[in-house]
Formats: sequence, structure tokens, C-alpha cells
Amino acid sequence: SVWDHRSAFIISGSMATEFDALPLRLRRRGYATLGLWGADPSFDNQLFWAKKWFDRIRYPAPAGRLVIMRPLADDALMAQVIEEIAAHDRARPEQPLYAYIATAGTHEPYLLHGETRLPPAHVAAVNAEPDARARYRRVLQTLDAEIGRVLDFLATRPAARPHLVVVIGDHSDLAGDAVPPELRDMPHNASEWTGALLAGSRGLLGPVPRVETFPSSHADLAPTLLDLAGDRDPTIAMGANLLVDLPAAQRQAVSISGRGFRLDRDGWSLFVLRDAADGIWTKPAWTPLADLRAGVEGSPFSLDDARRLRDGINTWSYLIEQDRVWRAARFLPGPAAK
Repeated sequence: SVWDHRSAFIISGSMATEFDALPLRLRRRGYATLGLWGADPSFDNQLFWAKKWFDRIRYPAPAGRLVIMRPLADDALMAQVIEEIAAHDRARPEQPLYAYIATAGTHEPYLLHGETRLPPAHVAAVNAEPDARARYRRVLQTLDAEIGRVLDFLATRPAARPHLVVVIGDHSDLAGDAVPPELRDMPHNASEWTGALLAGSRGLLGPVPRVETFPSSHADLAPTLLDLAGDRDPTIAMGANLLVDLPAAQRQAVSISGRGFRLDRDGWSLFVLRDAADGIWTKPAWTPLADLRAGVEGSPFSLDDARRLRDGINTWSYLIEQDRVWRAARFLPGPAAK
């Protein structure tokens, strides 16, 4: 729940930096922590962090001597999720569990691959679909059905074990969208915009079903889940609890790419080039990229908003580089314990 670095990939380039992390915080509160991947978690250095943060990890085994990982089909991964949660419930029925599950099926090129229980004719029909958007919808339908299978399983657990499931995307995808030259390699809708689905009891989520349209980001996840777990100690999270009653105008989201930055607030988006003071654009958040306009005139943003966005991200990036982000011993009571 922190911003990225202005020009480097934190997960690969900041291995010596100390970070606050959701699984570490929940482990302090007595949770078991479990991580499962549908693809190789080492290709972007996730495995390094997984070994620090999770009690148990599970991911596809190498396919051969060249250590090529075959991705798991989403149905095979969700079968593992059910297996692991059931095993945890049998062994430690009183211990709460945090599980992180990273699927692979809805990534480009949007194919049904890996070992699967799906009918071969269905797999062949999806993979032969020539239109990328249609193929994406088909693999998304598969993931949706598999998440439903996990929800059905969770409903069979004892009533004393309430659960919350959060479904998010790590990024969006172009899938044929046209992007104005000004926004190439910038955090625009077609590469950044994802939704979030939360499923759980009324006791955790409040009145359901509900739909919220305020801007949010991954930075809001840790504050939300930590608050539900009763952890209100200091944190470096840069977001806000998604479930608290905040005025929509106070909700905002920041996105960072190698070329520039984006701030969403009050129905508008502000885009700022990383290294050019005059590189500023705005647009209504929900409209097509063609509505992009230079400068801040006619928007709720000011030039000072653009300056503060750039300066804030530059300062944060410096703190990462200097390992001045977090010192758990200064902020958290007692030693971390499994």
C-alpha cells in the first residue's frame, strides 16, 4: 500500500529496503500467511518477498532442466486454494488465515493454458478466437466461475470462521485501445484502470450489495484489511480504508509509471510528466482518452497540484533509495512472531 518508485521497479530494485507489509502485520496478530501463484513468482522477483512474508508458499514447479515454468490454469490454481484452506482448517481451526492468490489466466495473450479440467473442445474454441477482446472475456468467464467455486467452498466453513475475499487486478491492458502520443507509457486508463470486488459478511462489509465509484488504488488495500483485522498501529500505507464513510472529494488515487504520474480526484485525472515542468494534462476520469486537454484550465486541479504531485513522488523515491521508509521496531510493539 505504498507508491512505486519514480523510475525503478521496487520489487526488484529495493531488496535492501525495509517495508511494512500486510502479511507481516497479520502474522503479528496471529494469522497464518499463505501465498499461491499461477505462474512463476521469481520472474519479477516476487519470490524473494514471498519467502520473507509467507509461512507457506506454493507455485508451479519447473517444467524441465531450463527451469521454464508452465503457468497453472485458473481452475487448477483454485483447486489448490481450496485444498490449502481445507488443510489449514483441519490443522489449526482456531487460527485466522491470510491467503494471497495470484492468477495467470487473464494475462495476454488471453489463452486457456496449462493443466485444466475444462473440456478440450472448450479450450480449443477459446484459444482459436481471433478477437483479443472476445478472447479476454472468455478467459475472464473461466476465472469468474472458479472464484465462484472458492466462494461456495468458503460458505461450507463453520459459521465461526467469517471470511472476506478481495478480487483485484494488478494492472489493466490495452487490448487494442488507441492511446494519444502524449500519454504513451503514462498511467492512462487502458493500462491502469481496474476494479475491485469484495465479498464477505455484512458484519465485515456493512450493507451489501453496494457499488462505489470513487477513485481508489492498491494503496487503499492495507488500511482496509488491517482495520478489519483490528490492527490500528502506525503504518506507511498511503491510502485510506475503502469501507469508511469519507466524502467523495477526499478520495484520491496516485499512479506512477516510468514516464510520468497521475492523480485522480473528484471525477478528474491529472497527468504530469516526470521530467518536464510543462508536461501537464487533465481530463474527466470516466471519458475517452480523446478528451485529454493540455494544462489545468477548466479542471478542479491547479498548477500547484501538479507541482506537489511531482515533488511528493520524487521525495518518496529518495526515501526508498536511502532505506528511510520504515523501521518496525520504532512503530510496532513487541517482536514480530509467527
